[in-house]
Amino acid sequence: MIGQSMEMIDRMVTLHYAGVRLALVKLSHDIICEDILYNINLYLKKNEKEKKNTGDMVKLYLTHAVFTRVNLDDSNLFKAKLDGVNLHGAKLNAVNLEGAKLNAANLCKAQLNAANLYEAKLSEANLSGANLVGANLVGANLYRANLSGANLSGAAFSNSICGSVNLEFTNCRWSNFQGVDFRSSKIRRGNFKHANLRYADLTRADLRDTDFRGADLRGANFHGADLRGADLRGADLQGADLSGAHLQGAGPSWN
Repeated sequence: MIGQSMEMIDRMVTLHYAGVRLALVKLSHDIICEDILYNINLYLKKNEKEKKNTGDMVKLYLTHAVFTRVNLDDSNLFKAKLDGVNLHGAKLNAVNLEGAKLNAANLCKAQLNAANLYEAKLSEANLSGANLVGANLVGANLYRANLSGANLSGAAFSNSICGSVNLEFTNCRWSNFQGVDFRSSKIRRGNFKHANLRYADLTRADLRDTDFRGADLRGANFHGADLRGADLRGADLQGADLSGAHLQGAGPSWN
């Protein structure tokens, strides 16, 4: 069975995986892929001495495939088409997903520490409870994505699109959100201590009870935002637009 699977992989896959050039897998609609990845790992071990880094870009099409709890640490999935893929609890640490399409993907509780998601498409993706410590999401599209309870500490989101995103109970300490579009987002009880939100657009965002202590909020747009109970002690609000914002119980750092 494993031998037959290897023949299938050699014929059908074009995947640059851990320095190995395999043959292309096109999968769609609820295909269980764990057995394929298991056989790929066996193939890698078997051919360890023959590995050569070809430098080929990945051409991976796995729309709606199921990859729950798999280990893809350090993989090269550059511009992979992964819309709707199920990567619940998957290990994707230091993975290269630059330009990848992950719209409506399930990345709940996935490990994406130090992952490269530069300009990735993550619209309506589920990243709740995921770990993205130090991840690169510069220029990414996260419109209506769910990142509630995620750990985004030290991550880079500058110039990304996060409109209508859910960041409730999220750890965003020391993260870079400069110029990010957060319009109409849910960010209640988020932790933005020492985060960079300079020139971020938080128009009509729900920011109740959010911790902004020591954050850089210069030039940020809080027009119509709900900041009731927010902690703004030590935050820099120079040039910020607070017109129409609800500020009952918020820290008085702008006084």
